[in-house]
Amino acid sequence: RQLMRQDPPVGTGVGAFPDSSGPTPGYGGGSAAYGSMGYGGFGAGPGVGQQQLSRPANFHSRSLSLLIVLPAAIFVVIAICYCFAYQQHPEVVWVLSVLILCLSFVFMMARHKEGAPRFWANVGMLLVLATLAGNAAGQWNFYRNFFLYYAYEGQPT
Repeated sequence: RQLMRQDPPVGTGVGAFPDSSGPTPGYGGGSAAYGSMGYGGFGAGPGVGQQQLSRPANFHSRSLSLLIVLPAAIFVVIAICYCFAYQQHPEVVWVLSVLILCLSFVFMMARHKEGAPRFWANVGMLLVLATLAGNAAGQWNFYRNFFLYYAYEGQPT
């Protein structure tokens, strides 16, 4: 006969948190006894009687990075266009903004599988927000800083 080690139930023992009353369960600070997680408790992995939480089935690092990097890149591109191109070619900046808005609406109209999250609609909405924020920040930056610079640059010396 083999003796099997049994972990105490979660939420028991001296100094234990009751179930789900502590920090995020499964990530080091949850509902296990204080002494079982190492110094500090947080970031030390699962405690006694806990198992490591896995990622959801529809989680992908690439899709998460797409949700972060693409809108940030759009914001930066539009803001930089306002800094360096808006003085001499404002129509280029506005055409670029309209094209990005059209691309975002294409993303929002993309089909999705039944029961699956609307990933491309979320990407499209984030692109709309990034475009509007980039235009607002670019306009503010241009008229606050670059307009005066270009006014002094055009003066004869």
